[in-house]
Amino acid sequence: LQRKDGDTAVAEKITTPKWLMWLLKQKSMSKEVPDLKEETVTKVKAKIKADKKQEAINLIVAEVKDTKMSMLKDSHCDSKPVIYDSTVSGEGLTWFKVDKVDESNEVFGIYMKIGDDAFRNVPILYDTIMHEYQHVKQFIDDPGKFLKAAPRGYPVQEFEAYTWEVFHAHETGLINKPEELKDVGERIKALAWDKMTAKEKKAHKKTYNKAIKLIRTYIGEKTWTP
Repeated sequence: LQRKDGDTAVAEKITTPKWLMWLLKQKSMSKEVPDLKEETVTKVKAKIKADKKQEAINLIVAEVKDTKMSMLKDSHCDSKPVIYDSTVSGEGLTWFKVDKVDESNEVFGIYMKIGDDAFRNVPILYDTIMHEYQHVKQFIDDPGKFLKAAPRGYPVQEFEAYTWEVFHAHETGLINKPEELKDVGERIKALAWDKMTAKEKKAHKKTYNKAIKLIRTYIGEKTWTP
């Protein structure tokens, strides 16, 4: 574009202010699941209603894969990193195909399985996908450490993934689901905290207290304990 400055034509680059870009983005985002566009949430609901669960997953992954789930591009990940699996007990799990474990302890073919329980609403579906994605990141960051934690049920890894859910509840929409948040808190204690060693608990005590305090704030119950 150009504008006249006296007798001189001055080229002027028109840019949208950052604050306006942010505002426009917020208007297109879902109030139910703030991380996702309203259009996406509407489409996901329709797919769930039509029992097209893989398509519902694909819609979510397509929107956040370049921002929230960039590690899915890693060579460790399977070509189909997030799949629906009706045999999964619970909401989801992270699995892997061991194509090769070399001297570097590298594991290939990581992928997430999403079960029927995750489809009770869009916030839970998105939250489940992101929970499992935390495990994918843990695999990629240190495959050997993750594999060694298997006999104990991955207490530290589950702690990190479940507390992620609490700290990001305002993004996934879980913040508006008090009973689900209570369930997350109970899982933090039963599936992670109670299985951690004294040394692990000492290292994660502040995070544990912060997560429980935040759940109490979100659900409006100051004395709630898991």
